[in-house]
Amino acid sequence: MKLTKEVGEKVAADIAKGVKPGKRTGYYGAVQPTYETVGPKPEVPSGDLADLRVFILCAGGMHPWEGDRPRQLRHWKRGGDESVLGRQIRQVKTGSGQWPIVVTHRSDIMNYIEGCRYETLDGYPFFYPDDRRCIADTWLSTVDWWADQTVVILGDVIFGKLTMGEMLRHRGSMWMVGNDAEIYAWSFDRADHEKLIDVLYEVNVETYKGAPWEIYKCWMGYPKPYHQQQPHMENSRIPGGAPGEIQRKSGVFQWTWDRCGDVDTPKEYEGALRVDWETGGMIG
Repeated sequence: MKLTKEVGEKVAADIAKGVKPGKRTGYYGAVQPTYETVGPKPEVPSGDLADLRVFILCAGGMHPWEGDRPRQLRHWKRGGDESVLGRQIRQVKTGSGQWPIVVTHRSDIMNYIEGCRYETLDGYPFFYPDDRRCIADTWLSTVDWWADQTVVILGDVIFGKLTMGEMLRHRGSMWMVGNDAEIYAWSFDRADHEKLIDVLYEVNVETYKGAPWEIYKCWMGYPKPYHQQQPHMENSRIPGGAPGEIQRKSGVFQWTWDRCGDVDTPKEYEGALRVDWETGGMIG
């Protein structure tokens, strides 16, 4: 899909009218995908690629507790005026010098991005994923815009400054950054493209959720079915170290370097509001 203002306006108008473009919007876990229904596997990007691209995935379904305000647009600090997504956009621009590409089908998030007044990818600041049944599906939709180094982050996560900085500075093979609760972000280079397409395609077919841990387990060669396998991160948490010290370990899995957390539930969101995200400590 060519990303232009006209395309964006048409998509927003379709959503406002209740139209749901995309050949797989009806699945969302209701129909088990198969190799026949997911369509052909994408080609590996070729030719000249951008040096770096950062994608923020915001194409998930709404949870009932969110009401009419998606969790990505909720304030990350009590009494603040910056949203979780706004914090991510600011961190990416500050840390990499470029604007991220927000991957979404939601008109409210598109309108928010419009208000941020920035442009990228053919002059429009978001990418509309036709295929978005799960994280693996949405991620695979972006394949034509992968770069020499590509960073993909989940849009409902509050990232500490150290972790975001390390992700944006990484150059090289696949990193999956997270903790024992979740994987929050990935960074991969051009040499990973072919394997990653295979992994995302396989996870998309084999699982209903296409979730981060399934992506990790498929990448690491776990046996199927992936959702029944307990992950054993090849890197254990690094003990000790001075506060703020950057420690890396070889391998795919990288532990977050400071406090990070998603806001999937009311309890997680309320917990996030009690965190001082500048120091990692608790408020009160």
